[in-house]
Amino acid sequence: MATPILEFEKFNVSLVDNAYFDVVVFPHADMYAADAAQMVAACNELSGNVQRPALVVVGEFANFNTDAREFTADPSRETASTAIAYVLTSLAQRMVANFFIRFNKPVKPVKFFRDRASALAWLEEFMQPK
Repeated sequence: MATPILEFEKFNVSLVDNAYFDVVVFPHADMYAADAAQMVAACNELSGNVQRPALVVVGEFANFNTDAREFTADPSRETASTAIAYVLTSLAQRMVANFFIRFNKPVKPVKFFRDRASALAWLEEFMQPK
């Protein structure tokens, strides 16, 4: 059975093996709080509102603006993920990511990686047994 993919202007979302969300943020996308909310809603739609870990592959020169980072870290908002592994492609993205961890202090586990395989290996500890 093919994994359904929800396609949006700035990103795609799929639920892989009912185990984790696979989110691809397109290169040069400027992500705002409304986009992050749309991403959460898409994940919840795919999983029937069951939380799963999320792999977010951020395309080259894509950016999560301040309000998107604040939305992601807000403990009072609706969430779809139990943990988030971001795959970042540039030094600038990694610098913003370190700022995010230090100042926004997300309530769910968040970690940044340079490659998809390492990110998935870390996410495995948050996946439910099949």
